[in-house]
Order: sequence, then C-alpha cells, then structure tokens
Amino acid sequence: MNAIKVQVPVKLEVEVPSIGFAAGDVADFHIKYTIQYLGETRHLEKDLERFRIARAIEELTEYANASKLEDKLDAIVDSIYILLGTAHLHGFTSAIIEEAWQRVHAANMAKILASKENPGKYGFSQDIVKPPGWKAPCLSDLVDGTWVKKQKTKHMPKLTIIDGIDGTGKTTLCKEICAIRNAAYMHMSGHPLLWHGMLEYHMEALRSAEIMLKNGMNVVIDRLWMSEMAYGRVLRPSISHPRMWVKVMLMAKELGAEHILCHRSISPEKQYDQLNHSHSFTKKEYCLVWEEFEAYRRNPLVPITVFCRDERTAGEQCDIIPA
Repeated sequence: MNAIKVQVPVKLEVEVPSIGFAAGDVADFHIKYTIQYLGETRHLEKDLERFRIARAIEELTEYANASKLEDKLDAIVDSIYILLGTAHLHGFTSAIIEEAWQRVHAANMAKILASKENPGKYGFSQDIVKPPGWKAPCLSDLVDGTWVKKQKTKHMPKLTIIDGIDGTGKTTLCKEICAIRNAAYMHMSGHPLLWHGMLEYHMEALRSAEIMLKNGMNVVIDRLWMSEMAYGRVLRPSISHPRMWVKVMLMAKELGAEHILCHRSISPEKQYDQLNHSHSFTKKEYCLVWEEFEAYRRNPLVPITVFCRDERTAGEQCDIIPA
C-alpha cells in the first residue's frame, strides 16, 4: 500500500476538452437507442450516408429560416449533434475527434485575414485565406488506426475510483484529477431510494465507464464499492453485505482500476463537527463508518493509495497525481 501526504487547493476550476466530451455525449445517445458503432473506422453505407446528410441539411435549413435567436441556437446545437453522430457511426471516437479538432484548429489559426494582396474566394470582408506555405492538417493516421495504436501503447485510458468517508476531500480530489487527466467524472449517489438497487446501479456505472475507456477517455468515479461497504454495514446492514460487492470489485479489477482512499489525520468526532450537517446520519454512526474505513486502510482488500488531506490554507498546491 502506498501512503502519500498532499495538499489540494480549496477552490478549483476544472477545464475539460469540450469537443471530446460532446462527442462522448452523442455516443451515449447512440448507445441508449442501440444504434451505436464501436468498431474500427469505416465508410458508411450509401443509404445511411444519404440519411445523415439529409439530417444535417435539415438542421442548417432550420437555422437559415429561424427568426428567433433561441431557434438559431437550437439549430446550431442540433447540427453539431448530427455531425458528431455521423462521426460516431464512422467509428471516430471522442479521442479521435479531440485530436482531429486540435490539428484542424492549429491549421486554421495559421491562416490570415483576406486582403487585397491575398483576396478571399467569396468577396467577404471577414474571409480567412491560406497564406503562402500553409499546410493542411494531416488526418490520415487518425482514420487508418495508426494514431490509436500509438496512443494505446503510449497512454492507456485509466479508471480511478476514489472512496472515503464524507469530509475527507473526495470530490475536490476527483475534480483535481479530472483537470489533470482530462477525465470524465462520475458521482455515485447514496440516496435511500437507490439502496435496494445499489448493486445494479454500481454495475451499470462500471459498464458506462468501460465504454468511455474503450473510447479513449480517462474516467474518475466519486465513491464506489468501498464506500458502500462501509456505509452499508453501519446504516443498512439488512440489505448490504460485503459479499454482494465482490462482483463490483472484480469488474473494477478487470477494467484496471486504481483505488484511492481519502483519509484525514484528525479524529472522526472533529471531522463530523466540520461537516455541513446536511447528512442524515448521527455522530455515532459517522464514527462507526469511520472505523470501517480505517479497517480498509489498514488491511486493504485491493491495492490502494491513501490520500491524506491535512488541514491547510487556501491556495496551497497539489502534487498528488501525474498526468
């Protein structure tokens, strides 16, 4: 077991690759309606290609005909949705889209504004033209599988599961890792309405994480089986037993998950007093849950890294997670 002592900024702004995440959302849409494609990059059949083109033209026509600003915005978003859906059906994953976007963006940024010396094709004052020596972005390695193979050997997508009792900095750490790794964030609820279906709820989360990993995305899950085992043994022992979580543990292992356990160096009583008291458990119950987590920390069921959030002032830096 690795033990680390780190400090994390209190306030955190998370930046994520928007085009990659948008492509991931559209992939989720196709998966929901069982029209997904998760194979190698490919050409579309002519009928499907014509259908996709017609849908894109339909949305652009709606934009052209819209008189209200919100209708134009809706048409723009729908156009993007259709085009990213077409990319998904081609087998262009969110990681491929993100890389292609960066290359095309860099090439576009190398263009110049049209002028008398470099007139544009459309006679418009805001036209952008290619200067002498301009090079088009190379995307061939993105469609022939070369880039994907290099990425798999260079950087395998990683699943990180972060557990710990309330008040130990789980969510702050999750967002920090998401910012460093450009990772998707999943927060697992412990709401009482989910208690009787908690096992399937967690399995479904891991199945979703598996899809994102296959699409080249890092994933961070905020609380999973370790938290449910600890809270379940104290708050709902009649419906939560450690043996029921073996299936979740095994699937997480198959996905190569790394486990981080958040911990505080102060007493559980003091930790409880620092909570915002929006929770339904008592101080006694909190201390019992704390003891469960202490048992996992001292005798972990799987290899874990312990994250110790000491008391600190705002602005102190974090040096926990490498990209």
